[in-house]
Parts: sequence; C-alpha cells; structure tokens
Amino acid sequence: MTKIDANIWHYSPDHAQLCKIIETQTLWGDTTCRVWLPGSDSVVRIPADNLKPLDDAATGTLAGITYVAAAARMADALTQDVLLVPIESLAIPLDGGSANG
Repeated sequence: MTKIDANIWHYSPDHAQLCKIIETQTLWGDTTCRVWLPGSDSVVRIPADNLKPLDDAATGTLAGITYVAAAARMADALTQDVLLVPIESLAIPLDGGSANG
C-alpha cells in the first residue's frame, strides 16, 4: 500500500464519492483515515486499504466528473472561508427578497 497523506483527495468506494483525508492513524499495522465526505458533509473513519487514488476512481459519466469538480471547488472555497462567485462563472444570482414576491 502507498503512503496516504492528510489533505489529499481520494475516492471511497464504500461511500461512492470523493473524500478528503483529514488525518491518518496506524495502530498495530492497520492504518485508518478520518475523511470528510462532502456529499453528506460528514467525517467518518475508513480503513486506508478501502480508499482509492483519484486516478483509480473511475467516476464514469461527464455529469459525474462535472459534479466532482464542482464539489471539490466548493470544498476548497469552504476551507478558505470564501464563497465568492468568480466573474467568469455561469452562476445565476438569486433574488434576496422575501419568498412572497
């Protein structure tokens, strides 16, 4: 098994989504990782052997790749406490008024 470093993105087949490693811990020869799952906004502990590098993730469809890229960009923005929409983005601003019109 290759060395797994914190703050690196991997794919969790158990959860069928990308995850970011927060920390790793080895005890009696078994390595486990605490990972953040952005799809469910939760932190779980996973055996390191269950994680796959992004090269082996096989995300599949174009929609899946687009979703993963958008989720990774949002996750990165959240770690920097910045949620600004870039000028070149295709985001549509929502009306900040009341729901009644």
